[in-house]
Amino acid sequence: MGQEEVEISAPYSKDLRQKLITCHEQGELSEEVVAKRFLVSQRTFKRWWKHYQGSERMVPELMGDGVEPKVKKRLERRYKAWLEETPNFNVERAVGAKAVKVKS
Repeated sequence: MGQEEVEISAPYSKDLRQKLITCHEQGELSEEVVAKRFLVSQRTFKRWWKHYQGSERMVPELMGDGVEPKVKKRLERRYKAWLEETPNFNVERAVGAKAVKVKS
């Protein structure tokens, strides 16, 4: 059984974000043209532009909204205990031999 690779994109660099913002801010190009020129989705650029207008910062926001994790501490302890009791547990087999590859 072969492994299927799933690619997860890395966050865009601060430098790229700044280039797009600068191009649009100087009035050179529309949001649509800026996004196409730099190979970024229009939705992503619109989100960056809106964030920049509100804060004038280009630092990516942390993901998540501070919501309490669904796995509570008690459940986490139970999972850890189960994993210790099950030394032959294989994550790849459990998820169907799908490998996750982070694209940088």
